[in-house]
Amino acid sequence: RFRVSAPARPSDYWFWIDHARRAPGVLVLPLPPSPNRIKTHPLQVHRLKRAYQREAWIAACSCEKPPRDPPEHVTVRADFYVKNRRDEDGLTASLKWTLDCLRQRQDDGGGWRVYNGAGLYDQCGWFVDDDPAHCTLEKPTQAIDRKYPRVEVYVTALSSTA
Repeated sequence: RFRVSAPARPSDYWFWIDHARRAPGVLVLPLPPSPNRIKTHPLQVHRLKRAYQREAWIAACSCEKPPRDPPEHVTVRADFYVKNRRDEDGLTASLKWTLDCLRQRQDDGGGWRVYNGAGLYDQCGWFVDDDPAHCTLEKPTQAIDRKYPRVEVYVTALSSTA
């Protein structure tokens, strides 16, 4: 059985949130699995992705509520706090599932975003989409924290200049 690096109980997320840098737009999420450790069977990958997305969505909603109408264009920066250092391309690749979980548009039919037994936040997200037209991804950074591995995602809205 797969376990994400985050605590299993949602009440344990408050420890992460209280000890993280508190600023508007900071989401403290469980550490996504390394792309090198992902299984090759499609059903195992699907289960792993859904399990991580559920944990990350609960943690993100514990940090702050997602906006109903997210900004059209955002900049996303991620700070990884890992047990052992990862290569730079592995950091960017492991952000894929995190960005998919935080975006508003769900093209795969959705349904996995269930919060308090209802699909309340199915249409919400911190940004519209994770494509380059709506989201600019900065190079992720990493630091060592063996006690509480996590990823802190900073979402900053860009002002539209027309």
